[in-house]
Amino acid sequence: MNEIQVFRPGFKYPSISITGDKCWLQCSYCRGRFLKTMIYVDNPNDLKDFVERMYNNINGFLLSGGFNKDGYLPIEDYLIVLSEIKEKYDLSISVHPGLMNSNLIERLSEIGIDVIDYELITDEYVIRYLKNLVKTPRDFIEIYERYIESGFKAVVPHIPIGLGKVDWVYDVIDYLTTTKQDNVVFLIAMDSDPAIWRDSLNILRIARNKLNNLISLGCMRPFEYKRRYDKLIINNYLVDRIVNPIREVISKGNYIVYETCCSLPNSLLNRPGMVSNQLFY
Repeated sequence: MNEIQVFRPGFKYPSISITGDKCWLQCSYCRGRFLKTMIYVDNPNDLKDFVERMYNNINGFLLSGGFNKDGYLPIEDYLIVLSEIKEKYDLSISVHPGLMNSNLIERLSEIGIDVIDYELITDEYVIRYLKNLVKTPRDFIEIYERYIESGFKAVVPHIPIGLGKVDWVYDVIDYLTTTKQDNVVFLIAMDSDPAIWRDSLNILRIARNKLNNLISLGCMRPFEYKRRYDKLIINNYLVDRIVNPIREVISKGNYIVYETCCSLPNSLLNRPGMVSNQLFY
């Protein structure tokens, strides 16, 4: 069996937006377009009803949505329902929370949220002019460290390649050598220059050499990137996990496909229904 794990979140690990396609930040590389592909729940009861209907068909879900002007998911009204869902159902729950304050981080931890998907950006230009946030790189790092200290099963930094200059990504990798994490997810910005795509291969090689944890290539990357580079990345074991690779790349291999999010720790991949009936798709 090949060592690389293939992930297909899709139907069995849906992404849910609590804000529809609305986002107060309007980051230049998204402007809410990625939210349109998510399932929209209008209120906490809608979320509860969705989970009750889908429980037998899903392995868990990602709770996400647009961020407010302070840079975090406005999740406050959903905390009670999330706690009820976590107590009643054997599901993994991931949250894409953003720059939450200490109180909200603690409350999420108390609920038992399994995975925190955290976009870790340390470039002032990207933060101020692409993300429209009045925050600093230090803010992103300090809040990331608060999540780590709060007892979640996994706090997974997501590093987007192709936003601003590439130098800051190398700095993030160096910073991550000083922290403890089980998994680092790299993403490729959808509108990034193909020249940055080539840089991404070097970034993955450096991450592989420097970081003593899982390296994942996540959902967000252009199809043309997949066509050009997925085979090279897999054949050279530049990553441990890859999400939705194109079929031609893995159709002749003996790859196990996990129908869940690539952020989940290995300890949560042994539940029934996580592995697809197909070895490839």
